[in-house]
Amino acid sequence: MIHYLIEYNRRTGQVSVSDNLTLEEAIHARIEKNRKRSSKDIEVVVITSPSRESLELSHSRYFRRHKENAYTGRSSL
Repeated sequence: MIHYLIEYNRRTGQVSVSDNLTLEEAIHARIEKNRKRSSKDIEVVVITSPSRESLELSHSRYFRRHKENAYTGRSSL
């Protein structure tokens, strides 16, 4: 299983995903990012999933707007 650290801006739909972390590293990073976040609109989560494809299916709300922006040529990152 892969541990994903996701930073999601609920207001803008911007998403950042890190996946090269141990579970301990991901949890520590989540705690630090939540402590330092600049806006309550930023959601930071750790999710364990077998693949990025599976993650995007099971937690599609984080990726929906990003995919729409990619389709229209706008970058959400």
